[in-house]
Amino acid sequence: MARDAKETTAAMTALRPVHAPRSLAEPLPEAIAATRALIAYLDEAAPLLSEAEAAHRRAVVAALERLVGEWLVAVAGDHARCRVLISGSSKLGVAQGGDDIDVVVVAPSRVSRSSFFDDSARGFVGRLKARPEVSDLLAVATAMVPVVSVTWDGVKLDVLFAAVDNPEAVVDDASLLDDAHVQAADEATVLALNGPRVTHILGSLISDVATFAIVLRALRLWAKRRGVYSNRVGFLGGINCAILAAFACQLYPKATASVALERCFAAVADWPWPVPLMLVQPRKYYSAVGVRQWDVRSGRADKMPLITPALPNTNSAFNVTASSLKILRDEFALAAKVTARTLLPSPVLDTAQAAAAAPWADVFAPGDFARFERYAYVECRLGASEERVQVAGYVGSKLRWLVLGLEKLGASRIHPFAEAVDARPTALGWLVGVECSCEPLDPALLDAALQDFASSLRRKWTGPVGLSVSVRMLPRADAVERFPALSPPTGRPMSFMQALLKPAAAGGTKRSLSPPGQRKRIKPGA
Repeated sequence: MARDAKETTAAMTALRPVHAPRSLAEPLPEAIAATRALIAYLDEAAPLLSEAEAAHRRAVVAALERLVGEWLVAVAGDHARCRVLISGSSKLGVAQGGDDIDVVVVAPSRVSRSSFFDDSARGFVGRLKARPEVSDLLAVATAMVPVVSVTWDGVKLDVLFAAVDNPEAVVDDASLLDDAHVQAADEATVLALNGPRVTHILGSLISDVATFAIVLRALRLWAKRRGVYSNRVGFLGGINCAILAAFACQLYPKATASVALERCFAAVADWPWPVPLMLVQPRKYYSAVGVRQWDVRSGRADKMPLITPALPNTNSAFNVTASSLKILRDEFALAAKVTARTLLPSPVLDTAQAAAAAPWADVFAPGDFARFERYAYVECRLGASEERVQVAGYVGSKLRWLVLGLEKLGASRIHPFAEAVDARPTALGWLVGVECSCEPLDPALLDAALQDFASSLRRKWTGPVGLSVSVRMLPRADAVERFPALSPPTGRPMSFMQALLKPAAAGGTKRSLSPPGQRKRIKPGA
């Protein structure tokens, strides 16, 4: 049985932060000016939804909710009730045009997941297929978190399903914090509810929601520009960026967004992974059906544990591999260096001029994916046009297998390009940059690893016809000539060492915008 409002409030009170604030100093005028410049840059480079776009997305969600209601009445009777919850960037207020809307359908426990994924006229997926506004529908019922991905009237939706004993008890976001909802639920329901539960908790753990939103917007844009925004291939996703933004705002609750962003970059670069990064003290979790939460023993193989604050605690970055962690640490260190240089005020400019001159474009410079000597190229030949969405989702989610195979051979840096680089009508292709710091990879072993990956893709493919896939190595010259998008559109960005060695502009001693004590290295759990 769900708890009442007082008990839900008590549950929030029980969330104790792991880290005390590192600084409570008031921001300097220059930091405020730099934040204005950061906001101006984000508004131009990655604008939030317009009012018309937001209204259209609300209308799509409302239409989806009506369809869910019709399906539920058909399978569970007139008295059945459900909830449709929103999480992720849409709920946090940082959604941009083209972003997916993360949706969770909460239905009574007597309604089966198989009915939700049923593609007949009676099932929910079947009803979706029949809608003329719907396209690019992909239902993956066998995933760890079963999902229906669909485009509805131009808006992309990721729809999850959760079955709880009393969905009517989920009257608002706060009621989601009742742990009773996840104690008796199966693992798929627990993981589906984790999204909206984490989203709500993140907002409650920080004192300045506006600063959090700016830092989160900046982290998302930075990760996308640098080619490290994709949870499924071993980098960062939206939930990872949100946890890191909340972490920085916890440590520096009075800092401006510009300073909190720089501190976030530095903290992640210096963090002693695989020590877990947690926002709240772990609490005991009881599951009636054996769903386990993350702990040091169960997660001993994890490379970058970013632990969600909602029970059951999980590692939101479990896809990070040894090579992707190295790339992430280098990128965060570079970003910290460039951001710190951006925040140094000029002795010859007043505050308003400094705001206009803040070179935030350096921080968000596009990554140079053309720097690798060789690339693994995965190509899939397509038959019917309707295969495209299914193949793209399937192969994109399995690139991590190839990364792990190349790591075993000794490759030191492996960087999968998050999106397909080849999108011809009859083919899809993906590139994975491969670098070796010592001995070159054995050609025979390398070819065997590539063919093993191709065989695994064919063997585990569940489409109506066989998967036509080939994997081969391409030298850099061939890859760049064939896929010009690999190179950054605005010229080569500053390399890591160039950024470290580039001197500050002349003009005398610079005063850091960071409050006193802000430059100390953060110790986990301190």
